[in-house]
Amino acid sequence: MKYFLYNLGCKVNYYEISVIKKLLADNGYFYDENHPDLIVINSCAVTHVSSHKSRQILSRYRQKFPQAIIVIMGCYSQIDNQRIMAEGKADIVLGTSNRYKIIELINQYLSSKQKINLVDENSREFIYEHCSHYFNSERTRAFLKIQDGCDSFCSYCLIPYARGKSRYRFKDDILAEVKYLVKMNYQEIVLVGIDMASYRFGDQLQYNFSNLLEEILKILPSDFRLRISSIEVRQIDDLFLKLIADQRIMPHFHLPLQAGSNEILRLMNRHYTQDEYLAAVMKIRQVRPLAAITSDIMVGFSGESDELFSNGYEFIKKCAFSEIHAFPYSVRAGTYAAKKYQDDVPYQIKKKRVHQLRNLAKEMHQNYAAQFLGHKVKVLIERYNDAVGAFEGYSEEYLKVFIPDSPDIFIGQTIEIIYDKIEDIY
Repeated sequence: MKYFLYNLGCKVNYYEISVIKKLLADNGYFYDENHPDLIVINSCAVTHVSSHKSRQILSRYRQKFPQAIIVIMGCYSQIDNQRIMAEGKADIVLGTSNRYKIIELINQYLSSKQKINLVDENSREFIYEHCSHYFNSERTRAFLKIQDGCDSFCSYCLIPYARGKSRYRFKDDILAEVKYLVKMNYQEIVLVGIDMASYRFGDQLQYNFSNLLEEILKILPSDFRLRISSIEVRQIDDLFLKLIADQRIMPHFHLPLQAGSNEILRLMNRHYTQDEYLAAVMKIRQVRPLAAITSDIMVGFSGESDELFSNGYEFIKKCAFSEIHAFPYSVRAGTYAAKKYQDDVPYQIKKKRVHQLRNLAKEMHQNYAAQFLGHKVKVLIERYNDAVGAFEGYSEEYLKVFIPDSPDIFIGQTIEIIYDKIEDIY
């Protein structure tokens, strides 16, 4: 049987769709995006736009391949499976559990021709699905999932309901996959999870993310690259700050801020203040002075007046991010904010504020990247970009770099070059 995969959303979703790819390949399925008998869509629901796009993709592929078996899984199908079943465009509906039963479910559908909805509604009771990746894909950078779910319950966020409680992968399984990825000649590993740095292990759950990081570093070769996808500022401890002095940990740290004013942070239930956030940023920069600090900023949350937005804008400037992802607040039914707060910022105001922040982001990126002009940077070559006729890669600081075609350059190679041009990433 021929199959095609479509993935939306985060790095965790990419890891999970890669696991599905391995399961299908191990069971004799062949990848063919032009004539698939089976389509697997990994959906996203982090924002209203993500949910809408998930529905669009499902409709598109049902129309394009009417005879194909369509499986939808992920966060959107977890929270909206009844609507998906009612619309009848998917044949098998999974959520954020039972995904690794996919071969069994496909066989069941082929036998019965009856649509299947295997979404467990009580996501807070989910256990960690211990199904490893162990798959040598074409990518030079490997994602490694260590955790799932979230217990933070930010007032605007559906993810604790879609993904369930925070739960953790076995430590020995993680370390075994690290060894495998090194053996398979990957040059970089990216640690990922929904709330990755909440990682705990052992009977008393005293073994934490920093302890795991320390053990991973003991395995990695001296020239390896380890990247941390995202970490909340409240999860930064003394051991973490000590470990990031290791040059194998890439000087790129994503610290979600979400809002720059204390009042909005409180309404969002974000568990820190401006001062606490900035203190964490400064601690990282004390250890890695040239580290790239990136963040997510939501604008137009309930109660965000012009004054509060301006206050947040000035705070964001103070943080001197290298990149930010700015996006408008959208109400997610079922969250605390949807039940308790008014969506009282007009759409045009949200749009204007997003535009302001994106302009600021461009300025901050230029300022950050300018520090490296004329200096050597180490770049991992990831692909050949036909559109520009050059190899494309990223520096340790995650600066995008294009390198002219040369017979001496190949994908997967790490080279040192003089950084001579700032690429516009916005």
